[in-house]
Amino acid sequence: MGCISPERGMDPVAGDAGDAGRRLGAVIAALDGPGFAPCLSDWFGACIGIDNLTVLVWAGNAPPRCLHRSAREESVHASVDEIYCAGGYLLDPFFVLDRSEAPAGVYRLCDVAPDQFRSSEYYTSYYRDTKIVDEMVYVLRPAFGVSIHVCLGRDVTSDTPFSDAAYETAMGLLPVVVALAARHWGHITVDAVVSESGQGAGSGMADITARFSDRLKTLCGVVLTRRQSETALLILRGHSSGSAARMLGVSPQTVKVFRKQLYARCAISSQAELFAMMMPILARLS
Repeated sequence: MGCISPERGMDPVAGDAGDAGRRLGAVIAALDGPGFAPCLSDWFGACIGIDNLTVLVWAGNAPPRCLHRSAREESVHASVDEIYCAGGYLLDPFFVLDRSEAPAGVYRLCDVAPDQFRSSEYYTSYYRDTKIVDEMVYVLRPAFGVSIHVCLGRDVTSDTPFSDAAYETAMGLLPVVVALAARHWGHITVDAVVSESGQGAGSGMADITARFSDRLKTLCGVVLTRRQSETALLILRGHSSGSAARMLGVSPQTVKVFRKQLYARCAISSQAELFAMMMPILARLS
């Protein structure tokens, strides 16, 4: 999907360089303290213009732990614990990006989301209700095996997607954000995150697919092949047959066969039914 140019209003104007510098000074002064993330949010607001900020930590099989959340629109985080952290994150484009071992950087939703993301049940049943209209996420790796996602959001408060200029500004800030993350979150370890959640240490997409298939068999008595399980997850994430075919290295027609077999084994006939059936399974993976 192509990136969206601002259309619903003017791109929020960032503060002047002096204001941004003062706010960065406050961020540095707050390192290692509870005020770090709020100061970080203020700094991003001055430099880029954001409506909300969410900071998540990931490690192993553990579900995400929210280190910070702030938003003027209450819908943004209304279901983050109940749905997103309870298993919905497994369908999130930025989680999939992270597990593909993408390098540290800043990524736009329009660049990482599947081609039918806005038609997926994940979007219509959860993401749309957050009232987020656009996201840019810093994927950071401050310690071995640990990922930090600093999620910059625009929601209905401004009702304006991030412009290319805002993205360029975010890219220019990357070295500073990486250094700040290493200093503030570099002490976090995989063992600490995993032990807190009670999950194992595996983290790759193959491991997630295997656990998904195992839970489906145990809880629902439905046995899927690896390809059928992969197809189920790709459908839920918003991939069309063509996009899923590229991911799996097969033809679109083969993906349609996998989908037909999947629906038959699950005794369902729509993506909505697939989502309703699979969400409890995804929650058990968390």
